[in-house]
Amino acid sequence: MNNNVLYDITTYDLKGLCTHFNIEEEDILDFFNVIALKGIQSNAESFLKYFKIDSARVLEKEIYLTSLHVTTVNDQLDSIKKFGLVNLQQAVTLETPLQKYLLKKDISIDIERKTIVYNGQIIDIGKSFTSINDSLDWVIYKLFIDYAITSFFTTDDATKYLGKVHERPEFLKNLSKLLNAPEINDDWKEKHCCYVLKFQSHLSNFDCMSFGGVESNNQELEKRIWIIDKVLENQRYGYEETCYSHLKGPVSIPFRDIKTIYTLDEYKNAYHVK
Repeated sequence: MNNNVLYDITTYDLKGLCTHFNIEEEDILDFFNVIALKGIQSNAESFLKYFKIDSARVLEKEIYLTSLHVTTVNDQLDSIKKFGLVNLQQAVTLETPLQKYLLKKDISIDIERKTIVYNGQIIDIGKSFTSINDSLDWVIYKLFIDYAITSFFTTDDATKYLGKVHERPEFLKNLSKLLNAPEINDDWKEKHCCYVLKFQSHLSNFDCMSFGGVESNNQELEKRIWIIDKVLENQRYGYEETCYSHLKGPVSIPFRDIKTIYTLDEYKNAYHVK
């Protein structure tokens, strides 16, 4: 018997719930109607009570989740096919479009030594991070705190994200300000194409910050309750809020786990983005 369950949170799909708890989609639609008539909110609590599902059943099965990751490349995804989807530290170290672009701008970043070399000038990025007060703090934060792969569980339009990741890596904005070189941020847009990658990964690969108020990676039940809540919310109310998925820092996504590759137009058509 297959013990794996895939929850596609990026869509209105109910298959994950159906597979996890061995119920039919029609049963879930009936649940929505019955609960609504009783004036009760459709959420994980009412769902589990309605179907008489205890915590032990919630904790059954190996859970996999989908996410949408927005990236821009100039190599037709060859580096992603080779290395998979990687975090920022890896992206500036491995032979990726970002690393090659930086080298052409006479920029090299050494994660281990915690230095940036730009036009022969060495910039120390090794100070302890405490808060963001200037452009150096931003670069240190991005490279050593916020370097993990961040994607979307739910969004009505990934291009609305203020970081404009559909145009260029967000890190280039921070780096260009540190180096006082706006062209580092701007030139990328000219020859790079945007793709939206739909990938799947095991629940254990996601940081707890992905799941609302869950505060510890050990809170397995709470994470699964959040997933049930989100699936029901998507189905009942649509994408009311943007929810980000945060992989744990060292985690990368092998190319085999990227299930769909969209151009920007294909993504907008598939997800009915206006």
